[in-house]
Amino acid sequence: MYATIKRIRFGRLDHGYAIPTYPSPTLSAHAMFCIALQRGRATVAKTLCDKHAKLIGRYDFFEEFMKKNILIENLNYSEVGNLMVLLKTLAEHHNKTSLHFSGFYPLKSFEQAISEMSQKIKDGYAMVDVIRVDGQIIAFSQYSVEQNIGKLEFLAVLPEYRNNGYGGLLMEKALKYFETKPIKRIELRVAYGNDNAKRFYEQYGFRILSQNMAIIH
Repeated sequence: MYATIKRIRFGRLDHGYAIPTYPSPTLSAHAMFCIALQRGRATVAKTLCDKHAKLIGRYDFFEEFMKKNILIENLNYSEVGNLMVLLKTLAEHHNKTSLHFSGFYPLKSFEQAISEMSQKIKDGYAMVDVIRVDGQIIAFSQYSVEQNIGKLEFLAVLPEYRNNGYGGLLMEKALKYFETKPIKRIELRVAYGNDNAKRFYEQYGFRILSQNMAIIH
């Protein structure tokens, strides 16, 4: 038997689902969750999960399911050009949030960033992980080790997929990689004014070590 779940609207997203009804509320919630995720709608999936959290009895169900069912791929150097949309989105976000340098991003051309990233992957110097939804790359990270220092150089998620756990999955993958290396510390850079990113990284133990200051001509 199928129960029709009413349409749930998030901004431009408007979806209705026909969900199997099981005797157990846990199985019903699990089925809703699976279908929503399979359709690339993590926001819908999380909302459905939250609404049934009391029935499930596990408020960490969303995070655990994401870890087990979302595939993180290593990007081949020949595919780096597919990150152009994410790089442009990241630059737009920095221009919106930067307190002093709005309009100055990207600090280097997108073509140069892609060329450098591709070469680093090819030379085995950097790792680039991606998450795809319906074949589209919706999130990526780049990280490497240089002179016993772990460096998280990029972590970006398309706006419509943010706050759904994808960034956390990429972060945890990078941190596990760093655990296998003899490093002294892990570093990353956050545009001044990007408070949401700062709070996100603080959840994983990052704290401000120093602040860069610049004059851009």
